[in-house]
Amino acid sequence: FPSHDMVETGAHRGVTTKFLAQAFGVKTLSCEIHPDYFWEGRWRTLAQRGCRIFPEDTREFLRRLSSRMATPEDRVLIYLDAHWDPQDLPLLEELKIIHSRIRHAIILIDDFRHPEDPGYGFDEYAGGVKIELKLLKRADPVFHQVFFPVLASSQETGMKRGSAYLGLGSGLTLLETCKELKKFSAVGDS
Repeated sequence: FPSHDMVETGAHRGVTTKFLAQAFGVKTLSCEIHPDYFWEGRWRTLAQRGCRIFPEDTREFLRRLSSRMATPEDRVLIYLDAHWDPQDLPLLEELKIIHSRIRHAIILIDDFRHPEDPGYGFDEYAGGVKIELKLLKRADPVFHQVFFPVLASSQETGMKRGSAYLGLGSGLTLLETCKELKKFSAVGDS
């Protein structure tokens, strides 16, 4: 998936932002709404070529970015990780903005509940809100296909956090052919 840009929401301290810029070698843009984390992330990524963090809300960031894309055919890798505040969970709005403005994308949602492997951690908030397939059923429009890693959490290294992958256009085509991912329905009984 030759990408023109890497986009991250929720830079936090900039550790993942810097890693993404180094790993993919493309322009990497992120945002962080909390001033202390923004400045720490900005400092950490300052020397990283093509890497920039903006001090703004994820929804405004995605709207602004998508309106400045060179062409509608641009391919974008999008890493959604700004879902830590139980009072303001932007994930469904982020997906709506992406779906309405970007034609070709691979979207990775971090901290997502794996439907078959409880060994992967995920975010859960007061009131029973979980980052899981059930939440995606409320997305408008619905992403009908959601992909999860085939690799068992027992084989994983690091923090073992769950992740889900969504695709648009050629991004969806690529996900459908990836043997390291398994497809699930976002509108089924999961």
